[in-house]
Amino acid sequence: KDIYSGNSFQASAFNPEMGSVGMVTEESIREMMGNRDTFLTLPGSNGESANNGWTYHKFQTYKDDSSINQINAYGNPHTLAEFCNQAQLANYAQYKAIIEGYNIRMWTKNSGVNIWKSQNPWPALRSQLYDWYLEPTGGFFGVQEAAEMVHLQLNLNTNKVGIVNNSGSPVKFHEIYYQVMDITGKEVSKLNIPASAAPTSAYTETGISIPPQPGFSSVYFVRLRGAYPLAGKTETISNFYWLSTANNFEALQKMPKTTLATKVIRSSVSNGVYSADISFTNNGKMVSFWNRLQVKNKTAGTRVLPVFWSDNYFSLFPGESRTVHLEFSAADVQAGDTPVISWNGWNSGTGTLNVN
Repeated sequence: KDIYSGNSFQASAFNPEMGSVGMVTEESIREMMGNRDTFLTLPGSNGESANNGWTYHKFQTYKDDSSINQINAYGNPHTLAEFCNQAQLANYAQYKAIIEGYNIRMWTKNSGVNIWKSQNPWPALRSQLYDWYLEPTGGFFGVQEAAEMVHLQLNLNTNKVGIVNNSGSPVKFHEIYYQVMDITGKEVSKLNIPASAAPTSAYTETGISIPPQPGFSSVYFVRLRGAYPLAGKTETISNFYWLSTANNFEALQKMPKTTLATKVIRSSVSNGVYSADISFTNNGKMVSFWNRLQVKNKTAGTRVLPVFWSDNYFSLFPGESRTVHLEFSAADVQAGDTPVISWNGWNSGTGTLNVN
C-alpha cells in the first residue's frame, strides 16, 4: 500500500535503483549449495537466522520495517520447499507493486524507474528477476504483468481501478469486468462497465472501486479483465490479486482443492527450438491458485533452462482458461533424455505433460 500511495517510495522523479528481496527457487538453492546449508532456521513468526552458507550468498530477510515478515504472512514454513514457494508469492506481489505504483504517478510525479537488478552475476539469494541458472523468480512475472503496454490495475491504497495506456492509440474498452471471490469459492461481487483511455495516458481512473466488504473471508481474490479493439481484432487483458483484510494470508494453507484440466494445443521442434502452447482450465468451483510451470528432463528429473514463458505462477477463477506459450532450446535438454512440462498448483495438484 505504501508503494501505491507514493508517500515514501517515489521521492525522486526517476529512481535508478528500485527492487526487493528476489529470493530464488528451491531447486536453485539446492544447486547453489549442494546438500549443505539448504535450510534456514525460522525462530518464531517474524525472524530468520541465516547460517554461514546463506549469509555468504547474500541472504536478505523479508521482514519489513513494521516487523511484518512477508513470507511468514502465509504461515510459518516448515521446509525449504515451503519457504521458497512463499518467497515467490512475496516476490510476485512486491515487484508487481513497484511497477504499478510508478504507473499511477507516471509523468505527474515520476518519469521512470530502473529495477535493480534483473539478474545476479553469481549464485546469490537476493535482488533478481531471474537467477544465475536463468530460472525466473515470481518477481519476473509480476513485473511482466504490470509493465504490459495496456494494463488494468487496482490501486491497493485507494481500492480504485485504473487503466494504463502506454500505446500511441486511444483504448476504448467494450467493458471492464471485475470479479471478487473469497477463499471458499463464494462470489462476492461482479460488475461490467465500459471505459476508455487516451493515447500515452499513463494512468486513467475508471470510476470502479473494489473496497473490502462485509462478509469477505480474511483472504479474497480479485480478477480484472478488459476487452478492446486492436487492428481489427479484440484484445483481452487481465490482472489478478490475492488480498487480505489483515495482511495475513495463512488461510491459504487451508484453501479448498480444485481441479485443473491441461492440454497440449500445439508442440513442435524447429531449428533446434522446442515450442509449445499449453491450455489450462479450472474446472472446479474454487480459484486455482498459484500454478507454477517448469520444463524438466523426464528421466533425470532435472530442470531445463532457460525456458521462455508467456506466463507463469498464474491463477484461474472457476471456469477460466489460460493458454501459455513456451520455448526452449533442444540443446539444453539432457542428452538421451526427453523434455516434459511439470506443473504444481497451490490447491490444484501436480502433473506432467509431454511436449515432443
